[in-house]
Formats: sequence, C-alpha cells, structure tokens
Amino acid sequence: MLDREYQPHFLVRLMTKDLKYAIQDSQRQSIDLTCGAAALEVFEHAIAAGQGECDLAAVVEQFRPAKTGTP
Repeated sequence: MLDREYQPHFLVRLMTKDLKYAIQDSQRQSIDLTCGAAALEVFEHAIAAGQGECDLAAVVEQFRPAKTGTP
C-alpha cells in the first residue's frame, strides 16, 4: 500500500460482485448488512475510479489525501 502498487490477488470488481450477492441474500433473509452496504459503496467508488482490475487493497486510495505537486 505504501508503494501504491496493487498486484491483483483478488480483484476489486470480484469483491464488489460478492458484496452485492451477500447484500441481496441478506435482504431475502431480512438481515440488515449496514456495514456490507457501506463497504459496497467503497468498492463501487474504486471501480468508478478505474480500479476494478486492481487488488482489493486499492480501495485505500480513495481515502488518501490528494497529491499536490509539492513534496
């Protein structure tokens, strides 16, 4: 994470798919997955940022401060 290199081991898009399935199933069982829904938003944001084919650790990038041109 420090190097901002995210060699794929488990893709963001696959985790997003799995979270969607878990949330859908929990709704059928009348179970509230508030944390799961929040996680899904994070992963969907990562996909929108072009990180769908990165390792799931890449979601951390949306929480980092924006790079400025100065060190």
